[in-house]
Amino acid sequence: MASKWGRSGAQVNGSSQELPTYDPWGVVNAVMFKLAADGFKPRLSSDTIGEAKEAASALLMALGVLPVVPDYAAEDAVAEAAKR
Repeated sequence: MASKWGRSGAQVNGSSQELPTYDPWGVVNAVMFKLAADGFKPRLSSDTIGEAKEAASALLMALGVLPVVPDYAAEDAVAEAAKR
């Protein structure tokens, strides 16, 4: 089932093995909110934002989760069409 945050059932290299998926930006967002709540002032610049996504993706892969960035534009289009 697809959701904004992830889905289960992604196949790896055409095998029957299925891994859960998750958006690495969700990890970056959660970490930034946690740091801010603890009094830190996290900042990402245009130079470091790609590094944050790569680190989050590596963390997800280490946990056995396939990092997948959802196509939010497609989700928005489907939601808009459902309203009609």
